[in-house]
Amino acid sequence: MSSKSKEKTTTPVKKEQSIFKFIIPGYKPKPYDKKLLTAKEKKAIKYLENKTKAIKHSDGTFFEHLYGTFSILKELNQSDDVCMAGLFHSIYGTEFFQPGLKIDEKEVVSYIGEYSNRLVKIFCEPNRDSTIYLNNRNYETQFNLDLLYILFTNMLEQLPVVDETKVTIQLNKEPNDEIGKMFGRYKIALQRLEQIKGKICFLHRFGSPPTKGPVIS
Repeated sequence: MSSKSKEKTTTPVKKEQSIFKFIIPGYKPKPYDKKLLTAKEKKAIKYLENKTKAIKHSDGTFFEHLYGTFSILKELNQSDDVCMAGLFHSIYGTEFFQPGLKIDEKEVVSYIGEYSNRLVKIFCEPNRDSTIYLNNRNYETQFNLDLLYILFTNMLEQLPVVDETKVTIQLNKEPNDEIGKMFGRYKIALQRLEQIKGKICFLHRFGSPPTKGPVIS
């Protein structure tokens, strides 16, 4: 007698997108398709757009930057909480950018929830880069990782589209100008993400050999 083995069927698992694609020279993330937005996201975006569309930021508007950050987090398959925090990430103003808005925190919480608002508030605090990179407040790993993704995508959304040579130079030279400083913070965020996620990936893209020890001391 011959027995046929039953084929196992598995439910496809939603995988986190590789960050590598976002650092390919010349790649610029596309805005998230508004047709795919949930009702909650649409309400939050409408509120945010009314508040921020007239404020200048980088080469566009503050709203475009916020939505761009949200879009990258969406493409990276981050959680709804992280994406919503990314959408509002600097709404309260940061040490680098002050939109000058009068914001009711309770109203923000009603749109994005307590967890997302907590991420936003930490992102808007002074010395946020070192707080998040070094985790000197000992946040639990997932929370720190969520903050790192917001920090990373915030910087990534603002990076100019450049060729590989310029990226390599910028990432390996001493940052002595604004773009250099941005690339420097960008590199640290990439390293810290990889350290927490327990992977070695993509840093060799910029001529830096992978290391087995801690990236940040």
